[in-house]
Amino acid sequence: MPRVFSTVNSTHTSRSFSCPCCYKVHLDNSTLRAHISQFHGEKMPYTCNLCGKGYLSTSGLSRHMQSHKGKTFMCPICDSKFTQKFTVKSHLRTVHGLDQCINCSSVLKLGIEFTQHMKDCDGNKFSVLPV
Repeated sequence: MPRVFSTVNSTHTSRSFSCPCCYKVHLDNSTLRAHISQFHGEKMPYTCNLCGKGYLSTSGLSRHMQSHKGKTFMCPICDSKFTQKFTVKSHLRTVHGLDQCINCSSVLKLGIEFTQHMKDCDGNKFSVLPV
């Protein structure tokens, strides 16, 4: 089994599968494996010296190195844990059809509700939005 695919088997979360190269979240292991084959192939020139995961860029490796610091970010819906804050945002969109406001951290359905909230939100968690 190629090294990238063996990494896939050991790094997925309980409900979603995150690409070890670009952190794109997939709903199952088979779509993740297809994604890696199609978009990343086997060329991973930058390797983590702590766990051996390979990355296409130094920025990908740098993001990954944050995972070794032990800090985790939790999904506010299902309590899945992630090592990158932006992976939670991707998980919210992909798995739950939601997005998180960058100003006040409210979690809302994608679409008109979220768009209107972003227009109205001033960063105050306690502001009342028009209905």
